[in-house]
Amino acid sequence: MRHAPSRSHGRLGWLLAVYGPLALASSTRRRADLDDATLERGIALLRRALANGPLSRSALLARLAADGLALDPTSDAPVVLLVAAAHRGVIALAPGAGRTPTVILLDDWATVERAPRREAALGELARRYLRAFGPARAEDFAARSRLPSHDVRAGWEAIGGGIVEVTADGRPAWLLDRPDVEEGPPVVRLLPAFDTDLLGYRERSIAAEHAGKVKAAA
Repeated sequence: MRHAPSRSHGRLGWLLAVYGPLALASSTRRRADLDDATLERGIALLRRALANGPLSRSALLARLAADGLALDPTSDAPVVLLVAAAHRGVIALAPGAGRTPTVILLDDWATVERAPRREAALGELARRYLRAFGPARAEDFAARSRLPSHDVRAGWEAIGGGIVEVTADGRPAWLLDRPDVEEGPPVVRLLPAFDTDLLGYRERSIAAEHAGKVKAAA
């Protein structure tokens, strides 16, 4: 029995477009036991095995073996297959799986919009970064996103004329031309440890005269 999608994930499509190819590329180093044909067959068998609902990872591997694709559970092959299927938007961890890894078809769990072109997805990520952390610089976006330099440039350029240059700490930085925020009185925010307002930039040092205000002694 198939499960109706329980929620819509408006971000997942473009996030998969950004990070899916990177995850797939990084996993190729571990694909000694999975050539392209075996990987494609494995993903097709995953779809069939999960057609009637979630399965634990061990049950899923047993089902694949019964269908003729036996993967050594002590090797990297099962992980590589599941990572590839997840980053293609085929599978997801089932909600509420707890400590037992349980896998479900993504379409049975969430309604995901069609992924845009990767260039557009990179631009969307850069725009959202600036909306949250501007004024900021491309190197800040690189540090936060962990994207390679060519993707950082593509994302920054995809914003086009939607950013304006300002001066921050005596250096050029950028803001969204029309930031998607509500006008209102200034808001004071108390920052916990590891808050993204501190971790969202490449340079995270705080001037000595202000450090005590931000990093109060416990």
